[in-house]
Amino acid sequence: MKVAGEIVGWIANIIQIATAIFAIAVLLSTRRRLTQWIEKQKRASGNAPAALAIGLAGGIRGQVEQYLKTQGTDMPIDDLDHAEFVPMNRYPLLIRDLLKKKDALTKTGVTELHLFYKGPVSFAAGIGAVFDNWVPVHVYEFKDGTYHRALTIEKESVRGLLPETVAEGEELVIQAMQG
Repeated sequence: MKVAGEIVGWIANIIQIATAIFAIAVLLSTRRRLTQWIEKQKRASGNAPAALAIGLAGGIRGQVEQYLKTQGTDMPIDDLDHAEFVPMNRYPLLIRDLLKKKDALTKTGVTELHLFYKGPVSFAAGIGAVFDNWVPVHVYEFKDGTYHRALTIEKESVRGLLPETVAEGEELVIQAMQG
């Protein structure tokens, strides 16, 4: 009986050691993959702006290229152009095309998007939904014969958590705790 107990003890020790070795191997492998992923994210989060020119009922790529050239800005320009009027029943197809463009831009590591748009306001809501909670999106309007940056949509502003709002909330909490 004593011999059987020693054998079981040895088997238990071997299982414990094997489990520890396996756990260490998994941890090291996970650490290596995580380090590689972090390095990839660091490379992708550099300064990689891109422009997107969306023109419904007429392309605007040429105007956008000219504007960026006059601003001394060099960035890749992608476009989504339709020469003729696009009926509302085709908007879902355009949204799908826009999602594909966003996916392609994401894969290139874009860090900010300069968005130029010519088309119906009703489709602009769909554009906003596509670029919700992504990289900063600088929206331009065409006014007085040239483009002007109208607003920048950040992740926080889309969620409604503008820095001013957060600061205001913090002040209210401090006041409530003091009074």
